Amino acid sequence: MFIFKLLIIIFQSIAVLTNFFGLPGNIISLVFPLIAYLFHWIELKILVIIIIFIIIGEILEFIAGYFSTKAEGLEKGTFTASLIVSIIFSILMAPILFGLGALIGAFLGAFVGAVIYEYLKHADFKKSLKRGIAVFKGRILGTLLKLLIGIGTIAINAINLF
Repeated sequence: MFIFKLLIIIFQSIAVLTNFFGLPGNIISLVFPLIAYLFHWIELKILVIIIIFIIIGEILEFIAGYFSTKAEGLEKGTFTASLIVSIIFSILMAPILFGLGALIGAFLGAFVGAVIYEYLKHADFKKSLKRGIAVFKGRILGTLLKLLIGIGTIAINAINLF
């Protein structure tokens, strides 16, 4: 029983870490507290608390990205381009530094995607660079908030499992 509970925490932790790569890691990590609940290892109220935390994390990530880009007057397409290039860079750079390249690629890709999109749209490199930095900062802030909340859900689940 102990081994299964430990595996739940390990897999939940891995899922939360996928937030670094632009994936919905906290949402994926919900599978593991749900399994714990189905095996009656945690109570329904704990599962609901974890779900609420994850929803708050998603909202905070959106707010961080939205307000950092709105402050610079970015358009919808900028965010989409930054997300697409972020995923591409994350995949391409994954083999570098034993997987740490994926994290670098995710943040660098968000910046590069925003700069390229803004430059193609407005042909002003200084303005596109400034907007790329705004997307980069929003991406880092949102990811860190989501990661911290994900770690909190792991702690809540672990405390109640053991």
